[in-house]
This record gives sequence, structure tokens and C-alpha cells, in this order.
Amino acid sequence: MKLRLSTEVWTEIQEQNTQLKSQVAQHENEVVEVVFSPGDTPLGMYLYDGGRVCRVRKTGPAARLGVKVGMVIVQVDGEQSPWDAISVQDIVYKTLKAGNCCTVTLWTKCEDFSVWRTEKEPLLAR
Repeated sequence: MKLRLSTEVWTEIQEQNTQLKSQVAQHENEVVEVVFSPGDTPLGMYLYDGGRVCRVRKTGPAARLGVKVGMVIVQVDGEQSPWDAISVQDIVYKTLKAGNCCTVTLWTKCEDFSVWRTEKEPLLAR
């Protein structure tokens, strides 16, 4: 089943994408790359849509690699991260399942950005 987005939703996503690119350019020195290995599943982090990390398991691969609550995934294997948490998960897990490492780029200082939603519950738990 393919998901179809309304024109309004697609326009909002494009506007957020433009804001994201602008913010990345302004904050290039505030990013970190972590490399997950094929055996690193589950990753041990929970995400909101938009890629914001909302919880990190103390004993999981994400914690071992230095991922912290509040960081935001901006790239997966050099490609701009999709906005929805499930797509991020799919890309990472497909890469790891194929036996390849997966490089995830995260913003380390993003508390001042208003682009992300603030749901009370994570939309993805892994």
C-alpha cells in the first residue's frame, strides 16, 4: 500500500525541508556521525517523526555510540534523512540486514529549533 500525501502536507514537508537545510548550513559544526554495525539491532533509541531522539536505552548500541536524547537525525548514509521515523528505521535496518554498516549523522544542539513536533509519545520505538 502506497501512502499518498495531500498537496498541503507535501508543501508543509517541503517548507520544513528548506528550513532544515538552512539550519544545517548554520550549524555544521554541531553534527556528529555514528556508525551502526550489522549486529547493532535493535538500535536502542526511540524517535519522534522528524528524527528527534526522545529516548536512548542505557545498554543499547546508540548509547554506546554516544547518541543522546534531543539529538536529531539529519542524514543516513550521506542522504538527507526522511521526516518520518518509520522511514529512518527502514533505511537503517535494511542497510544493516544487508550486512553493511550504516552511518547516521545527528545534530547535537537542536533544542532551539521549532521545526519538530512535540508529541508526548514516540512514534517509533526500537
